[in-house]
Amino acid sequence: MMLASQPQYREPGRHRNLVPKASPTERPAPPRNNTPRTFPEPPVVLVDRKKGYRFTRGGILGEGGFARCYEAFDSKGEQFAVKVIAKASLTTSKQRAKLVAEIRIHQMLSHPNIVGFKHCFEDDDFVYMILELCENKTFVEMLRKRRRLTEPEVCHYMWQLLDAVREVHRRGVIHRDLKLGNLFLTRDMQLKLGDFGLAAMIKHDGERKKTICGTPNYIAPEVLFDTQTGHSFEVDIWSLGVVMYTLLIGKPPFQTKDVKAIYKKIRDNSYDFPPQIAISRSAKDIITALLQSRPERRPSVDDIMQHEYFTGQPVIKSIPISALTVIPDFLQLPAKEPSSAVGRSVLTDASASKALRTSNSLPGSDRQPSPSHNSNELNGHTDALLAKDFDRLKIDSENRPPIPSSWMRRQQSSDSQSGKAKSSTSSGIAEGARVVPMPTPDPDSSDADAANGPNRSSSSNSSASKHEVEPRAPPSPQSDGASTFKITSPETVRARNSSSFTSPRSAENPRKSVNVLQTMYQNLQDGLRSDRIGTRRIDEMEEVSAPRIFITKWIDYSNKYGLGYQLRDGSVGVYFNDSTSIILAADNHHFEYLFYDKGSDRTVMHRKAYTMTQHPEDLLKKVTLMKHFRGYMQDNLFKACKHSTDDAPRTQNLDFLTKYLRTKHGVIFRLSNHIVQLNLFDHSKVILSNDGRVVTYIDQNREFTTKSLNSFVGTGDKDIIDRLKYMREVLYQMLVKKQRKSSGEACNVGESGA
Repeated sequence: MMLASQPQYREPGRHRNLVPKASPTERPAPPRNNTPRTFPEPPVVLVDRKKGYRFTRGGILGEGGFARCYEAFDSKGEQFAVKVIAKASLTTSKQRAKLVAEIRIHQMLSHPNIVGFKHCFEDDDFVYMILELCENKTFVEMLRKRRRLTEPEVCHYMWQLLDAVREVHRRGVIHRDLKLGNLFLTRDMQLKLGDFGLAAMIKHDGERKKTICGTPNYIAPEVLFDTQTGHSFEVDIWSLGVVMYTLLIGKPPFQTKDVKAIYKKIRDNSYDFPPQIAISRSAKDIITALLQSRPERRPSVDDIMQHEYFTGQPVIKSIPISALTVIPDFLQLPAKEPSSAVGRSVLTDASASKALRTSNSLPGSDRQPSPSHNSNELNGHTDALLAKDFDRLKIDSENRPPIPSSWMRRQQSSDSQSGKAKSSTSSGIAEGARVVPMPTPDPDSSDADAANGPNRSSSSNSSASKHEVEPRAPPSPQSDGASTFKITSPETVRARNSSSFTSPRSAENPRKSVNVLQTMYQNLQDGLRSDRIGTRRIDEMEEVSAPRIFITKWIDYSNKYGLGYQLRDGSVGVYFNDSTSIILAADNHHFEYLFYDKGSDRTVMHRKAYTMTQHPEDLLKKVTLMKHFRGYMQDNLFKACKHSTDDAPRTQNLDFLTKYLRTKHGVIFRLSNHIVQLNLFDHSKVILSNDGRVVTYIDQNREFTTKSLNSFVGTGDKDIIDRLKYMREVLYQMLVKKQRKSSGEACNVGESGA
């Protein structure tokens, strides 16, 4: 009865560039255009004249500023949603460019919790976007009937939303309009993030957006009041806090009747938790962390997902459809305790496996996109309005959100906790690794020795099992630090059925490779232990030099071709998905091709030397791809440092990438010259050479410093020491896996083998 007396939740419309500039202390409300907008009626039968696809338009699902959404059916009777944009409404070049950007961004995102982009075409009057249909509408309708959700439901749906936002940010995209109206519900009550009309792509390091846009209740303070500095990925973190608060409380935290008052409350960070609504301490903690006025103080998506709010509750694997109108009955039933799951699992084992197979079009994967609705066909059937610059989508520049300065302390806190739990299990390496199915294709990592090159499994399905790996620390004595933002591993159970990284059948001598890694790990361990026990020393007289070769640029397109990289000497390489590599010398003329010959007892790497004008015809495609990678990196990416080697460039026996491993905070590279390089997503780099005794640190300004390990530890620089500890953890993870393999223990690696 009390619920019926509460006001129903209503969500205001969004705005772009409608907030006039004013003083930071008083920002007026955006003007409202009350003139009704006439929208021409699209035809009943929607025809892609270039491809011959036909869709029958059904009833209207919703309407926005420049578009309407209808139900649609293809020739087989399959249901979709079609977003229809009238060309007459695109009166300016800026509006047309924004539509192109929306399509470009949405079509490149593939994730179980993002509305699927199926197809795009146009006729003389309209542009049509064929999208996945979400039969149960949005969370706005759900909250109108429910008023607010229970904490187990919020935990379930926030996890799905966080996973979707993590993928959006991983692709260098800021959504900028996270709100209940853009969170859709499928027939089986799964959350889907949609509407990328305000989304923006971060194209280079440090880029900030300055457009004032969003929905008033959800806009981050830096969007409104710091237009000079601009904004980045952190605005989505703020909106996540608003969404979570709204789901739990029933209305947004800053909501009032007047938009000016909303902006003032956002500026002052003025909100509270109504005492009459009981919510948990951990829920309040996480909302408070998300709604930090200063963007740099907000946690990362990964940190949020490891908060005790998500790891300390019973696991709910599905929500019944009755939850649209009433509190679901399953809350009265017993659920698995988090201790049995060691954290939160989003999908059942079967559905997680299916998500891996179907979330992307991978070479050798099970997924076969419908010929009628392949989003990759967009390039071939749009006119100049939409086709311009679509080819820019073919290579992704791997921009990432900045990592808060406290990320390592949080990681170490997590590792310390997991180290204690690990001692009571028998799962070994599986208990020490968090393996998360990657929603978009990411590189496999091989553990090949430097002399043997970038070896991968020859299995035709090797690229169908892609994983992101969060390395875990050695047992607790090595994991220092604490955090007020408590985190634990939410994915350890899945690790029992997956390797810490997808390593192929190795062509190396395992013991030799273990010895190399062991030496580097032991040197790091000794140096960092001296820091912990107070015996730091600075070897000022020790002569050290920076490595001649390391990676200065890289670009990941392993969903289709492979990973491209540029080395410090100017040479360029591509690590192809079929286990081969091309390395182009700095003279841009000589190159070497690496491939493998599998014998009965061992795999042999072959190195063939060619030139750009004289090479076998069957290498033409790979040479062409290599040139595209090289051109893109030269035109679009900064070098990792401002300095280049003065050595004369080599044209034979070129150095090359032998292994790469994606972790939660960055990417680890191993090179044939025994270099191990950590590129963090905050744009800093750590390079280990001379068996880990020499460290090169490159900061966010691309200035680098090379010292002995002891010298770096002796300075007491917290940022660098934290990064060295993280690198030690990665090496430990690699060592344990190698030792398990060499001792004959079973180690599952999906379909790629090990």
